[in-house]
Parts: sequence; C-alpha cells; structure tokens
Amino acid sequence: MQSGSQKIIGNILFGLNALLLFFLIFGDRMAFPAWIQSIGRMHPLLLHLPIGAVIFSVLFLLLKKGTKWLLAIGAFTAVLASIMGIILSKEGGYTEDTLALHKYSGAILSFVLTAAYYVSDRRVLVTASLVLVLIAGHFGSILTHGDDFVFEPMFTRSENKLVVGDSTSLFAAAIRPVLDEKCTGCHNEKKAKGDLVLSTLNGIAKGGEDGVVWVAGRPQASLLMKRILLPEKHEDHMPPEGKAQLSATEVQLLFQWILSGADTAKAWTKYHPSDSVRRLAEQFIHSGANASQIHYTFDPASPETIQKLNDPYRTVTPVAQEEPALSATFFIRSEFKPSRLEELSVVKDQLVSLNLSKMPVTDAECETIRKFEHLEKLNLNFSSITEKGLQILSSLPELQSLSVAGTSLDSKAIEPIRNFKKLKEVFVWNTSIKLEDSPPGIAFNTGFVPDANEKLRLTPPIPAPDKTLLDLGEKISLSHKLPGTVIRYTIDGSDPDSTSAKVYDAPFGIHGYTIVKTRACKDGWFCSPVGTYVLFNKGVMPIETKLFTAPNKDYKGEGAATLTNNKKGFTDDHRDIAWIGFRENPMNAEFEFADDADIKNITLSYDYNVDAWLFAPLKIEVWGGEDQQHMQLVKQLRPDQPKKSEPRRNSAIVIPIETSYKYYKIIAWPVPELPKWHPSNEPKTKDKRAWLFVDEVIFGK
Repeated sequence: MQSGSQKIIGNILFGLNALLLFFLIFGDRMAFPAWIQSIGRMHPLLLHLPIGAVIFSVLFLLLKKGTKWLLAIGAFTAVLASIMGIILSKEGGYTEDTLALHKYSGAILSFVLTAAYYVSDRRVLVTASLVLVLIAGHFGSILTHGDDFVFEPMFTRSENKLVVGDSTSLFAAAIRPVLDEKCTGCHNEKKAKGDLVLSTLNGIAKGGEDGVVWVAGRPQASLLMKRILLPEKHEDHMPPEGKAQLSATEVQLLFQWILSGADTAKAWTKYHPSDSVRRLAEQFIHSGANASQIHYTFDPASPETIQKLNDPYRTVTPVAQEEPALSATFFIRSEFKPSRLEELSVVKDQLVSLNLSKMPVTDAECETIRKFEHLEKLNLNFSSITEKGLQILSSLPELQSLSVAGTSLDSKAIEPIRNFKKLKEVFVWNTSIKLEDSPPGIAFNTGFVPDANEKLRLTPPIPAPDKTLLDLGEKISLSHKLPGTVIRYTIDGSDPDSTSAKVYDAPFGIHGYTIVKTRACKDGWFCSPVGTYVLFNKGVMPIETKLFTAPNKDYKGEGAATLTNNKKGFTDDHRDIAWIGFRENPMNAEFEFADDADIKNITLSYDYNVDAWLFAPLKIEVWGGEDQQHMQLVKQLRPDQPKKSEPRRNSAIVIPIETSYKYYKIIAWPVPELPKWHPSNEPKTKDKRAWLFVDEVIFGK
C-alpha cells in the first residue's frame, strides 16, 4: 500500500508528465510571455539534478537499498527540466534535428523515471534511464558545446592544422584561430545561436539577427567588440559567463584587425612590420603549429605576476603553449613611462620578446632593456635611440631580431650592430643607415620596394568630423593620407566618377539630410571604392516629447527621449540604445515646441536593412495644432517599398511643412508583412511582420 505522501507525489508526477506531453504535441504552436521565458532559462540549472538522481539510483539498486525517494526526486526534476527545455527552445538558434533528439530523449527519460517510481521491480527501467541520460546529455552537449563534446575524448582525431606561409592571410593565421577557439562552439552551421555562423566567411558576411559581425575600420561600432567588451556578467557579453574568455592580447588583436580594415584575404606579410595588428598576429603565428620547436629551461613566472602586468596599455603573454617564455607589447605612446618598462624586471628571466614600437624610448631606457638577458626579439621602431643605445644593447647575449625602422639612426649604427653576438636580422627601413659596409651573416630588411608596374587601390577619403549629426553651419572636410591624391565627391546621392565629379578643395556645409559620396584618385593608382556617408543637421529641440505607443520590449532605446536626444544609431548594431524599435505597434509620438519654433520640415531617420527585416514605414501621418485637443492631419504619405534586397543603410524621409505649429504628432506604421519576394516569406515563417527602427526625428528650420 502506498502512503498518503507517496500518492500525492505520484499524482503530481502524473499531472506534470501530462503537461509535458501537451507541450510536446502543441509546443510548436505556442508562444510564451517574457516571464515564462525566464523560467525556461532555468533549464541548465535544473538538468543536473535528475542526472545525479539516476546515477545514485543505479548505485542503490546494486546495493539493494531503497531507491523510491531518489526516483521521486529524479522524476520530478526531469519533468520540470523537460518543460523548461521546451520553453527555452522557443528562443531559437538551435539545429532542429539535434534539438528534437535532445527534447524527445529527455521527455522519454521523464516518462521512464515516473514509471519506475510506480512499479515494484524497477531494475530494467532504472537501467534504461541511465542509458537515456547518456543519450539526452550527448545531444544536449552538442547544442551547447558542439559536435562530439561528450564522446570526443574516447576517440583519437587527427586535425589538419594550418601551416602559415608568407601568403597566408592574417585572418586565417591569427583571427580565425581565435574565433574557432572562443566563438564557433555556439556559432556554427549546426548550432547558430542568434542566427549567427562564425565558422564560415559566408556566415560572417551574412551576420546574425542583431546585424553584421564587424564594421571595417570601426571597432567601437562593431557588434563583435561591443559584446566582448561588455562586463562578463552582462547577459549579452560574449563568450557567455562561465566559458573560456578572450585574453587581453586576443581582444587587442581583434580590435586592431577591425581597425585596420578587417581584410580577410590580405596576407599577414603584407602588413607593415610596425603595424599593431601584425605585431599582435605574430604572437599567435609564432606560438602555434608554425612555431619553432624551442623548449626553454628557465622557470615560469606565476600567473598572478603576469596578470598584474597586463593592462590596456601593456600586454604580457606566453609565446607558446606549455612554455615559460613571455612576450611584452606596449601601446599608446602618451601612456608610456620608463617606470612601466622597469616593472617588467619581475619577469626578466622569462621575457624573450619586447615590442616598444612607436614608444618614446631613449638611450636611457636601453640600460633597463639590457637586463632582460633572455631577450631574442626587440622592436624599437620609431623610437628615439641612437648608436649609443645600440652599443648598450649589444651586450644582450641572445638577441636575434632587432627592429629600428623609422629612427634617426645613420651609418654610424653599423659598428654597434657588429657587436651583437647572435643577431640574425635587422629592420632598418626609413632610416639613413647605408648598407655598403654591413656585417656578413646579418640580414638587413629595408622594407617594401614597390614594383613600378604594380598598381594598388587607394582607400576612400576620410571625412571630418567623424559624426553623422552636425551642428547648423558646421562644415565637412575630406582628407587622404596619401599626398597628391585628388578627392572627388557628390552630395546628390550619385556615385562620383574620376573625371567630372566635383573636386574637393575646401570644407563644405550640408542642408538637412544629405548623402555624401567620395572617391580618391591618383596617377599610378587605382581609384578608391566609393565612400558613402549619411549626414544630418541638428534641428529645433522640442520642449517635451511624449510616446503614446509601446516599442518592442527588446528595443526600447531611451524611451521617448530616443527620438530627440541627438544620438544617431549605428546601422549594424540594433541593440544600440540610440535606436527604438516598433513591430507590434505603430510609432505614435507627440512633440511640443516654443511659439517661435518656425518648423519648415520634419526628418524621420530610420534603419534600413531588408535582410534583417528593417523597412521604411508603411505609412506616415503628421498632425499639427496649436493645442493638443485640436490637431489636424497636415501630411500623409506612403514611402516606396523595395522590390528586391538592397544594401543596408541609415535612411531618412524628409517631410516639408507649410505651416508651423506648436504641437506635432507623428504616427508611423511598420510594414505588417514581409513582401512576397523576401527570402524569409515562407510558409514556415509564423511572424512575418517587419520592423521599424527610428533613432531621430529632426525638426528643421
């Protein structure tokens, strides 16, 4: 006979399993509110309890001890974990086949544990539950960690490691390994969290549900860097808390590579030896499969010591795995102090590579450097050392590579260079050093010698100021780093050609919403690609802004203030608080002005990215009046909608106003359904509503 408590537990288990069965059958048709989704995210916390209960049940069964209460705990937690897992799966980003196998094996485990609780001879069911734990755990690990996470240690797998040569792209040699180690476990072709695939170049170029991965030349605006630099406990931080985090050097490498243009094809040897991105990449290239098989015998420094030396202006990292040798790199010239170099004395026995390129190093600092007796590689490019400093450094017993490019050294430096005992290479480009009497056995690198028959492509001109919202009367200037370059531009949205477009000769102003397109040309070079810059003038600030409809819960921006706070959003970062997103409701906002505002036009600035479902408004209404109770419709328009996929951009609609009012109300409706030509407009797409993302409503005089 069952006791009263056992009957209650049995009834609860029966009811929960019935609910689980309902979720299994109808879950695909269900939508859950936010508070239910939060419960679903507790699935990873709860799933370990039934695993432990099953393992102990097997053990107690072998010892012929009572297992009923263990089975009750296992069955109760298994059914709750299964229900939470189904709720969590609605957030998407999982491979459907693997998700189905994990979901149904977990549900069957719940049913088996519940059945084992009811029967008296439970040996077969408990054994089956152990098998189901392994199966469900295996497919669960694939969802969270990638293929073969559970069983991989049981098999020997051979991997084709990339051998880095001079023609290998910097992306393949250094960036790809970082992404593979820290990112692709959750963002691959089989498990695309956030609809983002980082395991292929096509996936990277496509981006995810929050936009593109990076913006070439703008690391601060790149989604990848924003997520990495968030506090680790932030829900959007990547990699998630608890997983292997990027090192300081890896963060610097990604930042500098995006800043340099994020070129996925450019060979690492084509970057200037003094470029920060090349210097950082070399640390990975020389520490991987391509590293020379040097084994250092000195003792390693403690992890605590290395950690204390790392900060935003100096990185200290191992040169290879399982080796005690260290490499140090300094950044930001204005932050350099001799004392910061002396702080490295705590790792003087482990330091084999020191990069002081572009630092204000003088001969005095050479006295500190020569104390690093195991130093093999030293970069002093663009420093202030003289031949006296070289003579001090010649006592370094292990130095093999020396970079003094961009210094004031002349042929007098040849003599102290002779005194180095193991020196094999010296980088002397952009110096006055003559090599007629250079010592044998040392390779002197004089830098890139251009091929007279080779034509290179220019980069686009650089606008200043680097912002999209300008003060009234503020002017734009265009520049290019290469002297003698002719800059042509247009302000009518057309592409400038190399012969007839206006030549830039002086700063110019804009009038409201303007698309500036630029191109640089020079004899002997290919003209640059067209640079496109969307610019706006600041408008009249309202006394008060009110929002009468709720934005989407995930894209609230800063509320009503988002529309008039003079903050422009980045087109590739939908979570930037400068944007406010509408999907379920139209944007309905009211603006109050001073009596003398004299409004002549209204500009609605929005994010346009049809691949990410961001469209122009379906319809816009502008209401005006001298008080809130007596407003009349003054403008109504339907913007043109695209007939095919188009490039993403920050776009705008300018609405002329004939009569100025004290109050304005603007209503803008999102497109209610994706157009038929859109790739996502398929029968399986349940919610086909497009998005309207607005960052500013500008009232022009």
